[in-house]
Amino acid sequence: MKVILARSAGFCWGVRRAVEKVIQVAESSGLPVYTLGPLIHNPQTVDLLESKNVRAVGSPDRAGGGTLAIRAHGISPQLREEVRRTGRPVTDATCPDVGVIASAVKKHHALGYFVVILGKAGHAEVVGLQGYAPDRSAVVRGAEEVQALPDAERVCLVSQSTMSDEEFEEVARAVRQRYRGAKDVRVLNTICDDTRSRQREVVEIARQVDAMVVVGGRNSSNTNHLAALARATGTRTVHVETEDELQPQEFAECLVVGVTAGSSTPNWLIQNVVTRLESFEGARRDGAAAARRALELLVCSNLYLAGGAAALAALVLLVLGLRPLWPALAGGALFAFAAHTFNQHLLGPRLRVNDPCRASLFGAFPRLVWAVVGLAAAAGVLLCLPLGWAPALYLAVFLALSASYRLAWVPGRRLRTGARRAVSEIPGSKDVFMAGAWACLLTGIPFLAAPGARSWAALAAFGIVFALIAARSALFDLRDIQGDRLVGKETLPIVLGPARTRLLAGGGLAAAALLLGISVGLGACRPVALWALLPIAAAVANLSLAGRSPSRRQAGFELLLDGALYAAGLAALLGWLL
Repeated sequence: MKVILARSAGFCWGVRRAVEKVIQVAESSGLPVYTLGPLIHNPQTVDLLESKNVRAVGSPDRAGGGTLAIRAHGISPQLREEVRRTGRPVTDATCPDVGVIASAVKKHHALGYFVVILGKAGHAEVVGLQGYAPDRSAVVRGAEEVQALPDAERVCLVSQSTMSDEEFEEVARAVRQRYRGAKDVRVLNTICDDTRSRQREVVEIARQVDAMVVVGGRNSSNTNHLAALARATGTRTVHVETEDELQPQEFAECLVVGVTAGSSTPNWLIQNVVTRLESFEGARRDGAAAARRALELLVCSNLYLAGGAAALAALVLLVLGLRPLWPALAGGALFAFAAHTFNQHLLGPRLRVNDPCRASLFGAFPRLVWAVVGLAAAAGVLLCLPLGWAPALYLAVFLALSASYRLAWVPGRRLRTGARRAVSEIPGSKDVFMAGAWACLLTGIPFLAAPGARSWAALAAFGIVFALIAARSALFDLRDIQGDRLVGKETLPIVLGPARTRLLAGGGLAAAALLLGISVGLGACRPVALWALLPIAAAVANLSLAGRSPSRRQAGFELLLDGALYAAGLAALLGWLL
């Protein structure tokens, strides 16, 4: 089954800002953050936020010790004053677009206008807006309700930010007709641009698919609007909160399915829905579907990554001036497979947030996964024995170190001094330790096996591997930043920010290329080693393309990123042949 994913699906900038703001406050203060009502209208995200010490309460007096947070929908000035009187620390996560509408309502109310708000009565945003004009305002849901509005000399029409342009224009015409004798009628279309583009895209997609899936909370106004717009096109539409609600029989006759999501739906939920849909055969039972499933299995089982590790190990041999050492290639491949599979499987249910394909595969065969990891590790050590005891022992040590990455090494709770229970809990450690482990292992095995290899060449090889793997890891972190925040991971994009992370990864690739050039210039590496610039160029391209607009399609994303590793193998092959 082909799935078309809307480019606009997922968090809007206002929701992303609100989520990041409250998590940052909770983490920095170490105290609970209490939001006045759900921070956003997505139950799954709200549940995860609660695990991060961010809790929803109905009123300020129900909050315990900690910070009060104003939700993304904003609040009324009356409630804001009540919050101020508590004397507690306050963080304002109101969406700036909602703030603009509130300012317009406040301004026109002060000028004596009767304010008409197009929206859903009782919705948090509408309640907050009406608070700025408590005595001269009314909420309407459609044009049919306008005629019953009271007379007024001056009228201002605004909209809840998540309504549709079609609804707004109908109400605007009705308001102009109802108040055609008034001194002034002002019509302010305050629907946000994100909502407008999201609604336009859902209609476009719905017209070219057999079925439409809308992902988001059932209490989300903008998500319900998207579902209604999709249904209005005549396309069968399913509104779900999670992938568990999708049933294969509903899509048995579908060739193409469209997916979109509300502005409060996180990427990991969308990715889970897309992955589940793509697992359905639907009406498409051809070779393309079988090939796609085979590729997914290849990627999710980490076999594709293992092949990339062998290809990168071949490049290291080229830079060191060595011919193919098959035990070194096998050792690198089996190390990557065992280390990554072990640490991913150790995540348990948390793996599902960012990696539903692997979570499903590992969850179906948990004991088999552990057995295969153990066999791969043992096979790697045994295959390196022909190179000598030192390379085999070296591999065994790095396998043990990789296995200890997520394991607690300080018993009990975290120490007050700030000591961590596991290396994985050090902020930004994943990218650095993963790149370091790959670089040490892939460079160290052939260096130990061939004592004649030059140290400067080994340094160049180390730098290339480190930069390539660090860039790869950073791109995964950029894709998974929403899910990582919610489950408590402190990756480099979270610690440094996405822009600085891309800059750091790009700088590392540039430094590796420079180090390679110096090594060739000094005669430490043969000129043929310059073929290593090929995978570096591929990684830079990945950083530019995938880093700025990371795909939520798991298998395709990994195929693209690890293509840089296979480019390393191609470079090694060309270097040896030419």
